Amino acid sequence: MSNKESVLSSLLSQTLEKTIETIRAYEISNNRGITAKELSRIRGVALPTIYEQLSKLEKANLIFWQKGKDIGLKPENARFYSTIERERHLADLPVLVSLPDEIIPLAKIILAKEKCGISSSALLRFAMSLKSNPNSKWSSIPKDRIEEAVDEAIKYLLRNVLIERVILQDDTYFFPWSD
Repeated sequence: MSNKESVLSSLLSQTLEKTIETIRAYEISNNRGITAKELSRIRGVALPTIYEQLSKLEKANLIFWQKGKDIGLKPENARFYSTIERERHLADLPVLVSLPDEIIPLAKIILAKEKCGISSSALLRFAMSLKSNPNSKWSSIPKDRIEEAVDEAIKYLLRNVLIERVILQDDTYFFPWSD
């Protein structure tokens, strides 16, 4: 690597570090992720450059995003970028209570199976059993949409870094996220 390439690489990594630091600081002070537009304004960097940085950070698994509609923030179609480091745990009561009603029973069963995990097929069977309970939010979901609803719930929990996925030969298993 030439001296020029080394200097450019160093500047790029410093710029990405500043972006991560800005996201973390914003999360701490606002208790939520940051939009690209807000990040652009705070950093004083053009929006296309911010999107390029966010893309690199996302590919490196240093940040993730959540849609506004999934976390109750406006604009609903905006992406709210966050760092991977979370201090929330699925077992914490405030976190569990703040989940959408239809996700809470799935989160509870994943917590109950903390040691051995729960397979995606067992999670689907559990959701099917919820359908027969008239007091459950799942009772109103058409039977042919249960699998899709389970997938959406899993995506929600994964996006919020509350569970982790382990793929084994026979099935995919889900566990509460751990540090």
